[in-house]
Amino acid sequence: MRLYIVFSFLSFFFFLNHVIGFKYSSDVTCAFINSQANNEIFYTYTWVIKDFQDFCNKEYSGNIFSEKFYSPMLNNQEENYAWRISLYPRFSYSRREYISVYLIAFQTNQEKLNGLKNRQTRIKFEIYLSDNNIESITRESLKLLSQSEIESHTFLFDKNIISLDYYEFCEVSNIFPNGNTSKSANLIIRLHFYKNENSTESIPNYDNNYNSQDYFKQFEEFEHYFNNDIFSDITFKFSCGSEIKASKMFLAFKSLHFKKLFEQIDKDSNALIFHIEGVSYNCFHKLLYFVYTGRIDNNLSYNELIELYKESNWREINDLKEITSCRIIKFINESTWDEILLLGWKSNNNVLKNSAMKFLSDNWTKVKDTDKMRNFENVANIEWLEELFIAKLFGV
Repeated sequence: MRLYIVFSFLSFFFFLNHVIGFKYSSDVTCAFINSQANNEIFYTYTWVIKDFQDFCNKEYSGNIFSEKFYSPMLNNQEENYAWRISLYPRFSYSRREYISVYLIAFQTNQEKLNGLKNRQTRIKFEIYLSDNNIESITRESLKLLSQSEIESHTFLFDKNIISLDYYEFCEVSNIFPNGNTSKSANLIIRLHFYKNENSTESIPNYDNNYNSQDYFKQFEEFEHYFNNDIFSDITFKFSCGSEIKASKMFLAFKSLHFKKLFEQIDKDSNALIFHIEGVSYNCFHKLLYFVYTGRIDNNLSYNELIELYKESNWREINDLKEITSCRIIKFINESTWDEILLLGWKSNNNVLKNSAMKFLSDNWTKVKDTDKMRNFENVANIEWLEELFIAKLFGV
């Protein structure tokens, strides 16, 4: 009952205009990703069209457009590609009627500034049907109507080749078998983006490489300088009375946060003291020790990892953030999934978010009616609940 109330609430906001869009990213990167795994999905966009029958009557003509959405660039996930999906409800060909689907590429300002006139992508479309009301859609109620092959395509902005077309994507008769186009029908269109066949990107498994001599060789000479009076020009002091000494240059090199902080300080200041609050001495010591050595303890507890993750995220030490993420997801269970999921969303971390979503998808019947789920629904925003809805339907 609780689930139906939540989705009734969602439907009021999400489906007022019939057509809505969901973003979903599935780029968990803890495991080593082999560049030869050419059919690996790294991003999925889901578009829900409520009451599709309204667009199939004879009085309606024209296309339906999704909201503009953004997929991450494979080799630079700080930047995004811009897209829309367009759907033509009744394309007639050889006395049959089809749904036509188009993927439209929009040249971003970043592409314009860098003179990028083409964009290559590998994609696959899927279209699902559900006769249920939106608020009561389940995975079992979905019917896969049609899917494309995985296809590579190049969009050429300078030649105005900006769309990929599937004219005969799905027969309308598959949605309305008896020709009754007034029957309620909800469509869900999924667009998967795949790694390119010529991708050479690989991501190291930070969690399993701690004993690798190659990984640590770059840090061997620096441990001696950690918390060393001779080579330090700043001191961090804590309310417990402990202190840590460090080098501005070293911290600025490893952390954009520290770099910005030190740039604001008078250059003539020789000995600087920072009073640290809001984080424990033990956590901050581990953070700075990692900056110098590339190492963290192997036996950290869940709470220690959470504190270390939050501090590394705040201090913009990305290597440590990724490592702690891969440690934290090993602790996902019925007691921790909500904290990990919220942390993933708030810090925009797909490793945490997707791992927690997968746990929810796999254990939905155990968690759906719990106090944790009810509390989670109260604090999650609309966009997060959208993602939860999609994960429930399709898994992760």
